[in-house]
Amino acid sequence: MSTTRYVTPGHERSLTDSMPSFFPFAQNQPKVVLSEKENGVEISADLQGFEAEQIELSHTKGQLYIQASSTQTTDKKVLQPKFYELVSIEGNLDWKRAEAIFEQGQLVVFVPRDETKSDLKESIPITVKRGDR
Repeated sequence: MSTTRYVTPGHERSLTDSMPSFFPFAQNQPKVVLSEKENGVEISADLQGFEAEQIELSHTKGQLYIQASSTQTTDKKVLQPKFYELVSIEGNLDWKRAEAIFEQGQLVVFVPRDETKSDLKESIPITVKRGDR
């Protein structure tokens, strides 16, 4: 299952807790929390039961994609737990300097701010061309 959430930095919140209760899968989803730090944005995901080698991270145009999958065999059946999360983050971030740490089932991704980019809205001048009359 894949979900997309659009989040503005500055709002610490659990992305899975914000899902409506009529989504039954929301209760079984690992908790994903986005929080703004002094110099960037931190995304943490509770991925208990997965190993670091089973987790894939990628990003494109302000979106962080977290994917985890594993195969577990029990006496009676083969389980294949999977986790997909697409988090869209607004703001001027330096994705080239992003760091990820996985420790004791917790994935923490930190994306620093890009201080060279302006967060201000900039106007674009319009040139009016007049035809020969």
